[in-house]
Amino acid sequence: MKSNTIFISIASYCDEQLATTVQDAISKAKYPDRLRFGIVEQREASKRVVFTKEQRNTIRYLGVDPVESRGACWARAVAMSMYCGEDWFFQIDSHMWFEQDWDEWFIDESIKCLKFSSKPIISSYPMLYIIENGQPKTFPENGVKAQIIHKAFNRVDFNPSNYTLMFEGVYLNTLHPVFGFHLGCGCVFASGKFVNEIPYDPQFYFEGEEQALALRAYTHGWDILHVANMPIYHLQNRQGRDSHWEGNVDEDRGDNRWMVLKMQAIKRLAQLVNGEDIGIYSLGTKRSVDDYAKFCGIDYTCATLSEKAFRGPWMQVLE
Repeated sequence: MKSNTIFISIASYCDEQLATTVQDAISKAKYPDRLRFGIVEQREASKRVVFTKEQRNTIRYLGVDPVESRGACWARAVAMSMYCGEDWFFQIDSHMWFEQDWDEWFIDESIKCLKFSSKPIISSYPMLYIIENGQPKTFPENGVKAQIIHKAFNRVDFNPSNYTLMFEGVYLNTLHPVFGFHLGCGCVFASGKFVNEIPYDPQFYFEGEEQALALRAYTHGWDILHVANMPIYHLQNRQGRDSHWEGNVDEDRGDNRWMVLKMQAIKRLAQLVNGEDIGIYSLGTKRSVDDYAKFCGIDYTCATLSEKAFRGPWMQVLE
């Protein structure tokens, strides 16, 4: 790849940090001229970010009234549709903070990961930051943050009527990459080919979003890799932003109220894992759901979870 352009997908819902996130990404990039943004801001028109004419050369933007929003996955699907052939795809949240030269780091690490996979995805839950006295305060950590099923999750809750799971991040005693079976949708970095092979499914809402994306990627031959010390931070609390399911605005959505969308998403996950034909959002054919179960212990076919799903398949550290 010669140009190494990066398309940054951001779905923002009533978030005061959106403009700060965009500016920080630009100011700390080693090659800011190579960044392109696809932004869907779900907020009242009077409160939306106003980008300059110069910024609009690299920022593709859509403003949506919160009443018309169908949730994060719908907005992410719309943002992804703004992709125009950039070399790299980077999906983040609208409340992030970066380290210097973050763009070079993600590209370099992705290229290194080609040693282990022909289709690597760098993803995990980012490190955290808070806003203290109006300024970001980061909490750097050292190591690989991997994702496993949350230790408090009750196995009997995993069943054909609701396949959604709870996950948590854990640090491993290594600085080498490891294969993962889950990802964090607020930090997904991959080749731009990912957009055409794994288009974002707008039928999901919140629950099951990351499970579906991880399983679709796996069955299409992509590999999730957890890499040490990602140079990006996620805002720890909900300061300065609302949730889609909060507030009186949801009452005005009619059949698009959050609980309706949530139940549709639960049904959508069942359709996916059961191998139903849902068009471009279906499972791939490179690997199977049974292959996934052997890899990580999440068996959708039998609706069971082995111990591996709670401790992770980290027997193989990549060097």
